[in-house]
Amino acid sequence: MKNITLKVLLIVCLLVPSVILCNKDSDVVLEKKVSFFQPIIDSLYIHKADTMFIRSILTHKFIEFDEKYCKINVIGQAKKAAYASQYNSEAVQKTKEFISDCDVQLTKAETKYNVPKEIIAALLYIETRHGNYLGKHRIINVYLSLAMVNQPEYISKNFDNLVEHFAGTPEELKAYQNKLTKRTETKAAWAVQQLVAMSKIYKKGVDVFEIRGSYAGAFGISQFIPDSYNRWAVDGNGDDVIDLFDVNDAIFSVANYLKTNGWGNSIEKQKASLYHYNHSNDYVNAILTLAEKVKE
Repeated sequence: MKNITLKVLLIVCLLVPSVILCNKDSDVVLEKKVSFFQPIIDSLYIHKADTMFIRSILTHKFIEFDEKYCKINVIGQAKKAAYASQYNSEAVQKTKEFISDCDVQLTKAETKYNVPKEIIAALLYIETRHGNYLGKHRIINVYLSLAMVNQPEYISKNFDNLVEHFAGTPEELKAYQNKLTKRTETKAAWAVQQLVAMSKIYKKGVDVFEIRGSYAGAFGISQFIPDSYNRWAVDGNGDDVIDLFDVNDAIFSVANYLKTNGWGNSIEKQKASLYHYNHSNDYVNAILTLAEKVKE
């Protein structure tokens, strides 16, 4: 791994303007950044991420580690997500208004992908209130921070936090600690996968360092993660740009996602497709319920 880090330093020295590197303070900052993110840099090289993308991670002014992403994305939130309010009278009214405002785009997407407009509109309401709540987290920092969660220091901190707040028996605590260990490795590997996906988006000319979204790393009106963007996001308005902050692209991308992941005529296929979008039965039922109420 040491050789990979030296390779990174060499690339940075070649690519970063000399006016930066001749500054001793900047040299120190860069060396500290390389040292801190070394495990992630090594993984990105192993997965053949774009070298310019890696260089930007090391030199971009907005890149920073935030420990809260290691905690919330591994231990989770204290409360389970509540979906009952997602299909109340206000949700129904807002979704009907959205369908009316975007009827042309929704009808085109429904025709092309055979996914009902009510389902698309309901999903977009539950995800971001049709784009009114997009999240303010810089998602590259979410993934960079989360990718560090399997480092000893952050494993220890998460364990300490768990012990402090756990209300179960010692046996239950031990079982949860074992579960947390596995989840830590899974989440760290997943975060690296999303960084590699962001590298591919970066190569398309998108400024990934400016993308903001949820604390979990999802972005856009449709709340895709980077890997989902690369696999299922589509251009919905014919401008040759895929922008999930654009309602046209968000509508078509959701329809494409659901269709590609099994949406069909049976309720079983529909539930499976929605579950693929978000692994929560409550989430699935909330979308189906809201969509049905909108039709009334």
